[in-house]
Amino acid sequence: MEDEICKNLPNESELLLNFYKEKPYLIDQVITMLDLGFQELFDSLLYTAYLARAAETADYIVGREEIDEKYLEEVRDHQNEMIEFMKGMAEINRELVKADELDEFMAEVESEARKELQKETEKEKSNNS
Repeated sequence: MEDEICKNLPNESELLLNFYKEKPYLIDQVITMLDLGFQELFDSLLYTAYLARAAETADYIVGREEIDEKYLEEVRDHQNEMIEFMKGMAEINRELVKADELDEFMAEVESEARKELQKETEKEKSNNS
């Protein structure tokens, strides 16, 4: 909260951060989940771009150059790695759907945020009266 960047936050954000300052484990879990999610998202985007070019190159035999052939060979060489990555992503998604832990955690974070914002709204209403 003492960092320069925090001085420019809106009032609601400051209230929420004050609450989470007392529960650093929640912030740690949120940041960890975001970090892992972003890593998986970027990996997925890279594979998608990689495979999109391969699909386009493979579709058109006419006009293919030696560099295109090398690219397709590289894709074939790494196809097991890509399939394993996609299987892993599917398994993670399957587990997230089955597990209530993530839902419960996010519900707790949302509930606490709503409580803090509600307190602020009630304070503003009583000050305006």
